[in-house]
Amino acid sequence: MNLPQLTAYLGSLVPADYDPLASKVKLLKTKIKSEERPYAVFLTFDLERRVIRIEDPIPYSQDTLYEYGYFGNNDAATLQSYLVREVESLHYLLTSVWNDLQLALRKQHMEDSQLSKWIAKMEAAELIVTGNKKGSGKVRFDRFQLPDSLEGKSVILQKENQTICVGSQEFKYEAFVRAMLEHENK
Repeated sequence: MNLPQLTAYLGSLVPADYDPLASKVKLLKTKIKSEERPYAVFLTFDLERRVIRIEDPIPYSQDTLYEYGYFGNNDAATLQSYLVREVESLHYLLTSVWNDLQLALRKQHMEDSQLSKWIAKMEAAELIVTGNKKGSGKVRFDRFQLPDSLEGKSVILQKENQTICVGSQEFKYEAFVRAMLEHENK
């Protein structure tokens, strides 16, 4: 058998629904108690309304990791098409990730890419701030759409103790997400 035939034969053995990235998906390290019902939520940057929302909780299952391609913090994370993080790593999405992603796109001469344009639109809508150095930049906390119970209060990230202050209230990341959803059980 020659090499092209061998390659074609091996390719024919692969199921049509095979996902080459499935083996890279990381399982969550968080232990979920039997009485808990975990959820996945979305951090939405609404360019038209110029607000940031935490919304749309969906029941979490192992399939969620595959659907959104959660690769954890490893080399495969560069393949993600969603920015996916556990709630304990919320600071990653709220600090320099957008700036660092934009710098990486520029370094690869991809400033005309769709992704780079979306980041520029996020900045033009004043939802994020970017800079010229890795590690700078952040989400504009004053753009969070707060629930009625927190409306009008300032939002400040305290990265050193992993909390977010809304007015005089201090929240751990998970409690902040729950407060934004106005749901204690999700």
